[in-house]
Amino acid sequence: MHMKKQKKLGCDWFQGYFFAKPKILENAKYEPSQMAVLKLYNLLMQDVNIDEIAKEFEVNHEITVQLLQFINSGSFSFRNKISSIHHVLTLVGRIPLGQWLMLMIYSKSVSKDKKSPLMLMVKHRTELMESILTALEPNVRSNMLGEAYFVGVLSLIDTVFGVELEILLAQMNISQEVREAILNEKGTLGEIFKLVKDIEKFDSYAVDVFEKKHTLDRGSIEQIVFQAMQDVNSFEKPQ
Repeated sequence: MHMKKQKKLGCDWFQGYFFAKPKILENAKYEPSQMAVLKLYNLLMQDVNIDEIAKEFEVNHEITVQLLQFINSGSFSFRNKISSIHHVLTLVGRIPLGQWLMLMIYSKSVSKDKKSPLMLMVKHRTELMESILTALEPNVRSNMLGEAYFVGVLSLIDTVFGVELEILLAQMNISQEVREAILNEKGTLGEIFKLVKDIEKFDSYAVDVFEKKHTLDRGSIEQIVFQAMQDVNSFEKPQ
């Protein structure tokens, strides 16, 4: 329907593309290295001895090279030079490395382009999950922010592997809060995750209800969404 006809019918608002023209997400197969990434993630989250984790990295040369590139990308600033994978694991920490590994799975999927539509959608979801949680709880602890991040980053992992989400999550060492949020929209994280999906559907009524329920200023979620879109657009631009 053309916009002129819509105006005659009394429409005041018009929906356009969110980021850009929609693209169909296809992933006919996944690379064996993605399973290696998943294994490494589980080792990190299961408090396995750091020596064992370092050995697993060392037998996955491609992942190790990408890890070193990540360390040298400017995201970190260490006083001493990196001497080994063991050293990297000690300095960076398990949760940041786990987050990086999950993003690596997405960056390897869908297309050879690092900034694939799926990668951008995951980036947007994680930005919203963390920002909305912070708006609700300004003094939120870092571990809960980490869980909010994982809800966003794991919510589309079934698209990568072509396996039901519930089956994949059962194979991963994640908290019950994260699992329940993704699968059943339960708890604070689940409520935020539902809102994120409502935002993706342009459901302004759901946003209004959420703001009123949590006594947030009217339009505060809109500002968070706008900032997240800016961050994603910045991420998408060639470096």
